Amino acid sequence: MTRRRIDPLWWFLGAGTAIFVLAAFIDPDGADDASVIRVDRPVLEAYLASGGGNGLSETLSSGPLKLDDMSAETREALVARYIEEEALFREAQSWGLDQDDPAIRRRLGQSMRFALRPDAVTDPGDAELRKYFEANKADYAESDLVTFEHVFFDAARGGAENAAQRASAFKPGNDWQAAGDRFAYQRTYVGVRAEQVSAQLGEGFAEQVFALEPTPAWQGPIQSDLGAHLVRVVRHDKSGEPEFADLRPVVLDDWLRERQSSDLEKRVDAIVSSYDSQIDPALTQ
Repeated sequence: MTRRRIDPLWWFLGAGTAIFVLAAFIDPDGADDASVIRVDRPVLEAYLASGGGNGLSETLSSGPLKLDDMSAETREALVARYIEEEALFREAQSWGLDQDDPAIRRRLGQSMRFALRPDAVTDPGDAELRKYFEANKADYAESDLVTFEHVFFDAARGGAENAAQRASAFKPGNDWQAAGDRFAYQRTYVGVRAEQVSAQLGEGFAEQVFALEPTPAWQGPIQSDLGAHLVRVVRHDKSGEPEFADLRPVVLDDWLRERQSSDLEKRVDAIVSSYDSQIDPALTQ
């Protein structure tokens, strides 16, 4: 009796079916991972850490949200919200909604930068911090503080030249606060920095005022963006030399931030350099 030969293809299909059925028995939840949303403590904790669950009715009024601080009803609502978001996310991917969307691409890029952030760097010690401090000493210098009074002559009344002439001819008396033209800001500036004066009266005016020494006499006229001023400097507190010992915590914070930023950019550059960029020559012409 001649035995009928079985096509090898059927052996292959039969073996594959047997393996599939066996895998389903061993791990029934893994039979179709694409349609399974698994939720456990690590998943929910990561979800909370990323800002998920904000706005639930039963949450702590302050501090980070924690699963153990939630009631059973709140945890159930959190699970439902996570499942809904995950299901919609997967469905959006299956529809291709994540393709060619600049907003999604930008958000993913931001998330990747966040994931690439290096761990916190430890204190490098005084030697390294002093070196950083000396290289950036100007950033730690305190600004000069000036207290001054002024009488204002508005350039809107006849022009800047006319305002300067009126200021030159005027002799302020004890009633100087009522003299001159109406001024939109204060007539006395107490303990102000140059940038504060510049914001209201212009950089040139601030430079001239901060170059004056305190004196009972009125000086000027000094031109501002608004007109002419007679100025009396009452006090000038000049900044001293910044000391490392007084500023060490601030220097350390700046050093750590700069180091982490530098390490992050190196990681980003490594990823970018791993791709072969092909640029249309017409764009560089």
